[in-house]
Amino acid sequence: MKAHEHAAGTTIVVKIGSAQLAGSDGTLAKKRVDHFAERIVALAGKGHRMVLVTSGAVASGSGVIYRSRKPVTIPEKQAAASVGQITLMAEYLRAFALHGRTVGQMLLSEYVLRDRVSYLNARATLNELLANGVIPVINENDSIATEELKFGDNDYLGAIVACLVEADRYVILTDTEGLYRNYNDKKTRELISVVEKITPEIRSEVSGKTTKFSTGGMESKLRAMELVMRAGITGVIAPGAEDDVLLRIASGERAGTSFLPVEQGVSQRKKWILGNVHLRVKGSITVDRGAVTALVEKNKSLLPGGIIAVAGRFSLGDAVNIVDEKKNIVARGMVNYSNVEIAMIKGRRSSDIASILGSADYEEIVHRDNMALVE
Repeated sequence: MKAHEHAAGTTIVVKIGSAQLAGSDGTLAKKRVDHFAERIVALAGKGHRMVLVTSGAVASGSGVIYRSRKPVTIPEKQAAASVGQITLMAEYLRAFALHGRTVGQMLLSEYVLRDRVSYLNARATLNELLANGVIPVINENDSIATEELKFGDNDYLGAIVACLVEADRYVILTDTEGLYRNYNDKKTRELISVVEKITPEIRSEVSGKTTKFSTGGMESKLRAMELVMRAGITGVIAPGAEDDVLLRIASGERAGTSFLPVEQGVSQRKKWILGNVHLRVKGSITVDRGAVTALVEKNKSLLPGGIIAVAGRFSLGDAVNIVDEKKNIVARGMVNYSNVEIAMIKGRRSSDIASILGSADYEEIVHRDNMALVE
């Protein structure tokens, strides 16, 4: 089945931003919660496996603690999230119960999902919930995490969740129609309906504007789309204000901007590498043309012979970018040797590793199973 074709029983991850849930004063709007719950239940009733990634805890708590003022400091945001998360989940529980549906809460963070074991545990929990007809409602653990509050309004977390459940589609509902060309010029502004590859031109189009009660901008959404495209998942940025937008997307209609997958059949391990390496790259390894060909066209591991240079400080198991001689990122992966060791054995044969380093635990610098191609 092609990425744009529809089939009953697909898995759809929907991310709803705080701007979609907040009223004009920034407090949680119950009517909006009811609206989205009704649409998600309708799709679940058609056989789709639905996962909801929600923002709104900070916005909800702000209305209780700070009234209409947006919290500024990290402690203020965390306090608002602590209060707001309870209110937010209570509203989801109520709204879905009206339709006879059970929801299950999961509080995740980018930091936790960097750990492979935690990632697999989260995946198992999500699959168990879905297998029992429960609709997972996922949010970041904003009350204790500082980095996540700056991260992009759950856009990227939603992309990782889409990888976790092997989603067919990842839909970000936002306050714009989608991704625009010439956004800042009203006369020439044009909606980009389909993106097959995120090019420098596409990157230059992102606005970066945020609303009063949202931390996410189009950059974070584009970054999330980049991940799901590489993971073999169709991404969509669509207008949350449009009444039937989710039903249209699920039925295969075009809505907003669709981001088509660039690779199919990506393994769960490589999805994890793509999602997490993007966050914590410790350095880079520059390789020659022969190595690029071996990695991209022949699906080979990275050997020391093709390495030209090393940058950054990293150790066994850390994540690095593998770049060509023009500094284009070719792949991301986890190394078997430190930057110091690689600098000593670069350009040499694998059979020389033991004599240079004193031992050779691995023949490869990065094994192909621990590597995900980027381009």
